[in-house]
Amino acid sequence: MVKPGASAGKEHRSVTVLMVDVIGSTDLIEKLGREGYGTVLESFHAMCTGVVKRHGGIVAEYLGDGVLCYFGLPRASEDDAAHAVKAALEICGGLQKTPSGDTALQARLGISSGSVMINANAELLGTNAVGTCVHRAARIEAMAQPNTVFLCDDTRRLIGQTFQLKDQGVHQLRGIAQAQPIYQAVKARTGLTTRFHSLRGHLAGDLVGRQAELDQLNALFEKAGCNGGSAVTIIADAGLGKSRLIQTFLQSAPAKGVPSFVLQCSPEHMGTSLYPVVRYLEWVAGVSATDKAATRKSKLRRLIEEVWKLGARDTTLLLDLINPVEANASLDQSESVQLRRDRALDRLADQIFASVEGRGAFILVFEDVHWLDPTSARLLDLLIARAHEHPVIIILSTRDEPPLRRRAAPSTTDAPVFLVKCRRTVIGAANTGRCGPNRPACGKERRRASDLTGIRGNHAGDRRGGPDGHAGSLVADIDHSMQTGPAG
Repeated sequence: MVKPGASAGKEHRSVTVLMVDVIGSTDLIEKLGREGYGTVLESFHAMCTGVVKRHGGIVAEYLGDGVLCYFGLPRASEDDAAHAVKAALEICGGLQKTPSGDTALQARLGISSGSVMINANAELLGTNAVGTCVHRAARIEAMAQPNTVFLCDDTRRLIGQTFQLKDQGVHQLRGIAQAQPIYQAVKARTGLTTRFHSLRGHLAGDLVGRQAELDQLNALFEKAGCNGGSAVTIIADAGLGKSRLIQTFLQSAPAKGVPSFVLQCSPEHMGTSLYPVVRYLEWVAGVSATDKAATRKSKLRRLIEEVWKLGARDTTLLLDLINPVEANASLDQSESVQLRRDRALDRLADQIFASVEGRGAFILVFEDVHWLDPTSARLLDLLIARAHEHPVIIILSTRDEPPLRRRAAPSTTDAPVFLVKCRRTVIGAANTGRCGPNRPACGKERRRASDLTGIRGNHAGDRRGGPDGHAGSLVADIDHSMQTGPAG
C-alpha cells in the first residue's frame, strides 16, 4: 500500500481541464423536489459524460451538481484543448434537451490547460489531480455567464484559430497571483481549412531547412505537366513540418495560381465514409453546418447536375455515395452494395480529373492520411492508379505510425511514387537509381515508404485496385487497424 505523500504511481502530465457546474441548483431542488432534481442531475451527468467521452476526454469526478473532466488522459494528443472546447460547446447545446421541468437548465463552463500531477493507477486516473490549471478552471467557470464557455490564454494558444472567440479582458482570479486573460468560446469556425491553418496558420515566419525538399516538389510538379502525373508521400512525425512544406510548395512560383485541392483527414472521422472528400464537396456546394438534410442534398445535387453536368443516373449514383441519408428507390437494386459503391467511386475518380481537364497541371493533396477512412483509401488508390494519364501531382502527408502499415501484397500502379522524409531527408523515385540526398531512393527507402503508405510505384500488372493492388492492401491495413487498434 502506498502511504499518503508517497510519489509511487504519480505522473506529471499536460492536460486540458473542463469544469461544468449547474446554475441555481437550490432553486431547482425547491421547485422539483429532491427526487425530481435527482432525476434531472442524473440526466445532466449522463449527457456530460457521453459528450466528453465522444471527444476523447474522461470524467474524473462528479462534484455535487458539477462535473470535472480531463482531456489528455490516459492518452495525450495535440488536439486535447480543441476537443475540450468542442465538448464544452456541445454540452451547452445539450442543456436545452436535458429534462428539468418547466425551468431551462443552465450551467457555467470553464476550461484551462497546463501541467498536473495525477494518479497513474487506472482505477484512480484523474482523481486528486494537483496543478494550478485545475484551480484556474474552477475560477474561470465561476466567472462565466450562464450557458457560456470561458477559457484561459494557454488554451487559446493551443486551439489557434479553430474557434471564434470573444476577448473578456484580463481578470485577477482568486488564489492565482498573475492576472489572467480570459476568452469566451462562441462557436467553431466554419469554412474549409486545414489543421495547419487552424492551429498554426497565425504563426509567422519563413520555412527553414526544407529547400531541398521544396526544390524536389517543384521539379516533380513541372515534370507532371509534360510526362504525366505522379504521387508524392511526405512522411514525418507530428510537428516536423509536413503541412508547412506543402503550404510553402502551393505558394511557390511553379504551383502558384494553378488549380489545387487540399483534402483534410480527421482523427475524429476515421469511421466516416469519404469524410475529407465530402467535406470538400460540401464547401464547394455551399453547404453550411445549419443546413437540414434536404437542403444539404439539394445543394449537392445542384453541384453534380449543374456544375459537373452529369446525367440522372450518375447523379443518383454519386448522391448515394456522398449523401447516404435515406434509401433511394431509383437505384439499381439488382447489384450489391459493394459493387454499386465501387462503381460510384470509379465515377467520382473520373469526375475529379474531368473537373480540371484542359486547365493544365493541377495539384491534389490528402493531408494526414494516417487518419484516412477506408472508403477514401479506395478512392485514393483509383486516383493514384490514373495519375500517369493526367498532369497531376498527388501529395500525401502521413506520420510514421499506424494504421498505414504494410501487410499485404505489393501494389500494382503505373504511377511513379516518390518519397519525402522530413528531418532525415530522403527524396526520390520509387523505381530507379542510387540512394543519396537528392537522388532516387534505394530499395530500403522504397520499402519504408510502402510500409507506411501501402504504395509502391511502377510495377507491371492490373491497375484496377483489386485485392492484390494498392487499394486492397491499403484498405485492408486501415480496416485491420480499426478493428484491432495500433500494433505494438
